[in-house]
Amino acid sequence: MNKALTELQHDYHEVVGATMHIHLTKHTCLEVISFEGEAERVRSLATMLQSQKGVLSLKVVTAPSL
Repeated sequence: MNKALTELQHDYHEVVGATMHIHLTKHTCLEVISFEGEAERVRSLATMLQSQKGVLSLKVVTAPSL
């Protein structure tokens, strides 16, 4: 995994719940990161992740709190 992505997840440890890393091809991976927490903090992390070199696409899916 990209070192910058790992560091960001540690910087946002209070909202990152889990990460799953899937190898799609020899040079392409899918990273699934679950977030939960304050909306502004989650938006900030999503923005930071999208700006990282090598991130081809980012999709944020939201669900209501229970």
